[in-house]
Amino acid sequence: MPVTGETLERQRDLAAQDAALKAESNEDVVFMDMTKRLPPITVYSMADGEPIAMPPWVARMAMGKRYGDGRYLFTADASKAPAYKLGQHKCFLHPESAERLSGLLEASGVDMWTCHSQHHPSKYAMEEIAKSKHGKQWAALQAYIKEQERLEERAMARQQLEATLALAGKAAGSKTAAHKE
Repeated sequence: MPVTGETLERQRDLAAQDAALKAESNEDVVFMDMTKRLPPITVYSMADGEPIAMPPWVARMAMGKRYGDGRYLFTADASKAPAYKLGQHKCFLHPESAERLSGLLEASGVDMWTCHSQHHPSKYAMEEIAKSKHGKQWAALQAYIKEQERLEERAMARQQLEATLALAGKAAGSKTAAHKE
């Protein structure tokens, strides 16, 4: 389309209208994005084969990412990726986690939160994800566990001291009985 005086005038008028709308602080005007959302695209991690659904615009960027050695991070072809092995470790906030079933979450005061992640590849991966995704709840649980361990150690030290004192008392009693003879 060739540039004419009419198109320049129209652009000028539209720019002025746009500026007027932006300057106007009328809360009755609502702008909504009415474009259709595109379905997510599944790509596969070249590290572990995990299928990851991404919006197309994110997938476009992800497909261009590379490791330091030049290999691509993702592929669209599942056969080119390593075989994905689904993990078996549940999040500590999962309704069926060992921490919830043992009563640890209730005792530490974080039982009202839940997370349905149940396929972490290892206990250590779950812990790292818990630290970032559920940081406050994880910290509260760890503080509770640490306090319980400290109380247990103190009780054991107290028992050990009492046993030592009892042995010392018996030894002292047998020495005084031996001196009397």
